[in-house]
Amino acid sequence: MLTRRWISLFTLGALLAASGVLDAQGDPQSGPRLQLGQREWDFGQIWTGDPCRIEIKMKNVGDALLKILDIRSSCGCTAAEPGKRELAPGESDTMTVTYDTNKTAKAVKHTVTIMTNDPIEPQITFELHGEVWNVFDAQPYPALSFGRVRPTSRRSKSIELTSNLKEKVHPKLRPVDPQVPLEIKLEPIEPGLKYRLSARLKPPLTLGDHRVKAVIETGVERLPIMSVNVSARAMDRVSLWPEHLRVVPSQKRPGTRTLRINYVEEQPIEVTEILCDLPSIAVQKLPRRPPSAYSEFAAIPLRIHVPPFNEFPEAGVTLEIHTNDPDPKYQKLVTRIEKVDPHKQRAQRSGKPD
Repeated sequence: MLTRRWISLFTLGALLAASGVLDAQGDPQSGPRLQLGQREWDFGQIWTGDPCRIEIKMKNVGDALLKILDIRSSCGCTAAEPGKRELAPGESDTMTVTYDTNKTAKAVKHTVTIMTNDPIEPQITFELHGEVWNVFDAQPYPALSFGRVRPTSRRSKSIELTSNLKEKVHPKLRPVDPQVPLEIKLEPIEPGLKYRLSARLKPPLTLGDHRVKAVIETGVERLPIMSVNVSARAMDRVSLWPEHLRVVPSQKRPGTRTLRINYVEEQPIEVTEILCDLPSIAVQKLPRRPPSAYSEFAAIPLRIHVPPFNEFPEAGVTLEIHTNDPDPKYQKLVTRIEKVDPHKQRAQRSGKPD
């Protein structure tokens, strides 16, 4: 059993050892240090289309040059841009954070992560949250998505629109381009309060994406227009989804990707062989999936095991999937797995070195 004297000596020794470690590593407070004026912003309740913007104070409270290496937001609807990317010791600046209130989310909670050369806190997170109200709440979804459909599909879908205003609202639907293979209607459920927006596919559909905005004139001066996205993707009898796979720099270890072979359930297929020009890639067949609310096709999922980004070939790899389908068109399906660095792509587009 340790005596109090031994415990005291042990504690003192530990403190001295820790002090020696700190001395060896240098003062932890030295170097660049980023200080934000605030790390959270509640913008309260606002309406769709209203501006949503704040200026955040930034200061380098350290004794060396502070460099902002990168800024990432949790969604494409949130953007952040500092006035400067480098701050001298003691220098201050501001960062502008904006949120696009035209997005469909009602309850908003997003983050902006700032990455710097601050040795103590290299990543600082700023959070913004609040509520964005539209003239109508859309239930059960804010859009009408048919997902993956056959060219001959005649499916229909609908959502209910309920007014958030005290006064009665009498919306009107703008005419839809007759070239779009969709019939869209707006009908009252409770006039002045609740309406049904419905869409029906009009075959034959050409292969590919079909998208249109259902534009509703609300009659409300503050928010005169409301748009609802309506979409469908017409696909061939047998196809791969997604069409291409990617390996990105954040993958620092071996990982997996999922590729689906979509097919018409009444005409089932079998995978007979899978070939790849990179031996380190392994492919595993998973249990079949039946059609769903967002796909009229059954699917054979494939789990593809890929090496980390730094070991992946620059030219990418080709994957061949052979099936027993009677049509030669579907007996060999080919896809690519590409090595993609988004930072390099942005730098090339902007003409700046990466």
